[in-house]
Amino acid sequence: MRNTTAEASSDADLVASVREGDDDAAARAELWRRHAAAGRAMAGSITDQHEPEDLVSEAFTRIFALIRRGEGLEGAFRSWLYESIRHVSTEWSGEIAPQPLDTLQLSEESTLAALDRSLTVTAFRTLPTRWQEALWYTEIEQLTPRQLAPILGMDAANVSELTLRAREGLRQGWMRAQIASVREDYEHAWALSAEVARQVGSRLTQVLLPLSAGIAGSVGYTAWLQRNGPS
Repeated sequence: MRNTTAEASSDADLVASVREGDDDAAARAELWRRHAAAGRAMAGSITDQHEPEDLVSEAFTRIFALIRRGEGLEGAFRSWLYESIRHVSTEWSGEIAPQPLDTLQLSEESTLAALDRSLTVTAFRTLPTRWQEALWYTEIEQLTPRQLAPILGMDAANVSELTLRAREGLRQGWMRAQIASVREDYEHAWALSAEVARQVGSRLTQVLLPLSAGIAGSVGYTAWLQRNGPS
């Protein structure tokens, strides 16, 4: 485990240990300890056809198989867990996967909101993995720097500094994405103001959580988070 115990390792180090087969069982157990409870909450919010524990267990199994094949996880481990849980639930229920938002016909009223979502996702995905992790856990999971520190393998002060840089990086990335979109849709791109760009970080929950957990899952998980606090 790279000269550290599993408990003291960041999620990224734990994933690397699973990939390399270095103290694999300890790494897998620690990732489960950190993220299974949140996964069960999300699973319970999207379906009552399957036991949350079963969905989470299968999702972890698939994630670990991907890691061992060298396919990877970028960004927060928990966001990948939510997406995997949703895919397992859809598969087991024999449901048709929901149509992606960007393929739906949009009304005139919803066009600006859809463009804003697209710009936010584009900006987020261009950020370094560590910045994505910091934003996911602070903005969506509502973890404090002290709570996030062990997940990132940093102290709380450095987590705070990292989060500030990540938020500024997201804002700048959003603006770059907006400028790039001018070539395709000048009127709508510039209708989104600089004030919106400054607030982009606070909208990540509404934009990113539904992408990984689905609409129902994001609503249910947010309600659970408000009742129980961050894990």
